[in-house]
Amino acid sequence: MNFKIRIMKAIVKVKSRSGYSQYNGRTFEVKEILSSVIALSLPSQLDIERMDTIDFSYSEVIIVDIDDEIQREYEKDCWSGRENNYQKLLRYCELNKISYQIPTYYCPA
Repeated sequence: MNFKIRIMKAIVKVKSRSGYSQYNGRTFEVKEILSSVIALSLPSQLDIERMDTIDFSYSEVIIVDIDDEIQREYEKDCWSGRENNYQKLLRYCELNKISYQIPTYYCPA
């Protein structure tokens, strides 16, 4: 079997006076989505061998391929029924006034 692991990514877009402004325009792995922040994995400022998890508000990041991410989370929601990122992504879009495609249910059976 050939499994393709997809990792959600986001682009940093903070204000120029932010301590993280040197990362503006760069893409990083999304570690977690919470109710009002998105945690990204950024290079540590103390140890170049390490990655740190940094929280950014919803307005400080742009999620890459948002339609695909919403679809994936919708499918997870349909199959598992447990807490996932689907509702959080919809809230992210609402707060940032981002339009998205309505997800469709795909049944592999």
